[in-house]
Formats: sequence, structure tokens, C-alpha cells
Amino acid sequence: MTGDGPMLVFREKAVEWLTSIPFLFKDKGTGTITIDAKASPATIELKVGDTVYKGIWKIFPDGRNKKRERLQLVLSAPGGDFPKEFPKEDLPKGFKGVDLHLYRDNK
Repeated sequence: MTGDGPMLVFREKAVEWLTSIPFLFKDKGTGTITIDAKASPATIELKVGDTVYKGIWKIFPDGRNKKRERLQLVLSAPGGDFPKEFPKEDLPKGFKGVDLHLYRDNK
């Protein structure tokens, strides 16, 4: 990861955040994930204790830096359903959740 934003470590069925994540978590922590990469858009369920966050994700090249790629992760607030699409610019009016853009260096 690069930058000063949230730092996350994804594993096969788990995720760990090493810093706070604005609008989600005040402290570092862990959760389990279930991913469906064949769904359109690809989906993710993040479980932290009894709380479930449903979201969609995609990975694509970072248009500003060819040495990095970007993960866009749109998560609904707890109890929300899977988002239907990625925001064009701003989150849709009435949507309760977060649109995270995370970067990593290409190998």
C-alpha cells in the first residue's frame, strides 16, 4: 500500500485494517470476508462480530500512476443491501455507506 490513507491487508477469507477507516471503524481490527467475483458487479460481505457490511468492488489501473492499481470498494451501512452500481462521482442521494479507493503498488 502507498499513501497516508487507510491500510488494509486482504487474505483469502479475512481482512485486517491497520488504521482507522473514516466513517467505518475508529480503531484497527479484523473481520471475515466472503467474495463473489463472478457476480456483476463483484460482491463482498464483510463481517465484524455480528455486524455485516455488504458491498461491491473492482480493481483497475490507477490512471495517475502506472505503477499502482486501485481497488474501489463501495460498502453499505450495516443492515443495508448490496449497492447496485458504482457511483459516477458522488454517492447516490440517500445511500448510506462509504466509497473507498485503496491503492497498491504493482508487482
